[in-house]
Amino acid sequence: MPAEANGARKATRILAEQTLYRTRPHVSIDGKRILYSSTAGGADQFHNLYVVPVAGGAPYKLTFDGWDHFHPRWSPDGEWIAYISNRDGLPQLALLETYGGARKDVKIAARHWKRPMGRLHVRLPGPARIQGVPADGKFYAPVTAYSRIGRSALHSFHTQGDYTVEVPPGKMSINRCQRLRVQTCDSDRGSEGGPDDGSLAGAAAHGGHLAAGLVERLDARPHELRRQSA
Repeated sequence: MPAEANGARKATRILAEQTLYRTRPHVSIDGKRILYSSTAGGADQFHNLYVVPVAGGAPYKLTFDGWDHFHPRWSPDGEWIAYISNRDGLPQLALLETYGGARKDVKIAARHWKRPMGRLHVRLPGPARIQGVPADGKFYAPVTAYSRIGRSALHSFHTQGDYTVEVPPGKMSINRCQRLRVQTCDSDRGSEGGPDDGSLAGAAAHGGHLAAGLVERLDARPHELRRQSA
């Protein structure tokens, strides 16, 4: 739709309902419909996809499933709707045919990084929530892990105790968050009270703390960081 100076002052309410950040309304290419995700003001247990006429009227429900559909977007030709589904637990890109109703899952067959990456393998004694800070300061999580932003406003992911993550080569620190206690270690000094012989193993977990070390290139043999025995 074309932009208009001070157009918000002329806005007309089309629909009012309780919603969340997943709504992400998107106007169709012909400017006649608005696509969005909603629980219909709490009537649905999960987020489903809806369209509502720009001119006003009752919303039309597009999906009826026992999982969430959110962040929808029209394709450039309006024939498909791209959205995120958590049908299998983790977010998955999917497509819905606008007029036929056919669905397609968009599977990620391979990932290719634009820069060298390393692979870090960590083993823990049990489930934990992990916060890791690699050399570039960005957030990376295993492809099979559920990640989130917690009350601390920091990214973290959940693991059952054994995971592998791809991160840039260089120094990396890892925090294990268990309830309100944070256990930490970095590759410069090893863990609190633990050995530090300058090697990756010297930065391994000790006394319940996690491991951190130098991450090597993907073409090198991945290191395993294990909890040391007492």
